[in-house]
Amino acid sequence: MKHTFPRIEKVDGKLIVHLVRERKKPGLNHDVPLQEMITIRQRGKATENHDLRTLTDYLIKAFHLVDSLANLNHLVYFQTMIKYYPLEILEEVAEMTTNLSFFELSGLASDAIKHIHFNYFKVPIEKFPAQIQIIGNSPEINKYMTDTNKMINNIMDKFISELEMGVLEEKNVKEEVMKSLERYKAKRGSGFHEEESKKKKPAPKG
Repeated sequence: MKHTFPRIEKVDGKLIVHLVRERKKPGLNHDVPLQEMITIRQRGKATENHDLRTLTDYLIKAFHLVDSLANLNHLVYFQTMIKYYPLEILEEVAEMTTNLSFFELSGLASDAIKHIHFNYFKVPIEKFPAQIQIIGNSPEINKYMTDTNKMINNIMDKFISELEMGVLEEKNVKEEVMKSLERYKAKRGSGFHEEESKKKKPAPKG
């Protein structure tokens, strides 16, 4: 896996990108500070360090693949990537690369958070569908909708079964999953998935 997806970890307070092509040939493996990649992107084609520019381009392509595979909605893939790319690491990558020279990586890291860390917990219905019309007086309707929304919210507290929790512990990913769950619940409360749904809806034809 590490031969395809560069590992990113924090070492002495700095984000380091580990690119591995072949374990037995150290010359083909690279540990590059993310800040150096940012600098390379800022210089553009004017840089003389073509090798580092190539590695930087590969990092972007790898994250495109990370996000593309998320469309499979495969539980094991989500678990693997949540462990491989922890939430805090992706958030810091997205924050560090917001400048115009490297905004593509910032967007890809943010997408990985949304499409992997958050989609792992996404429920089919976020709240009572506005499209459903109920016949009755307003107090009855409001109470029914409120009760339904409470029921949906309560699902989040029991979203992960004991069996699945045991699997997460065996895979040593429980801590990262729970961090993502807390962040997802906070984002969900702010209408995060509603905004995402609106973005995905096709524009009306004129």
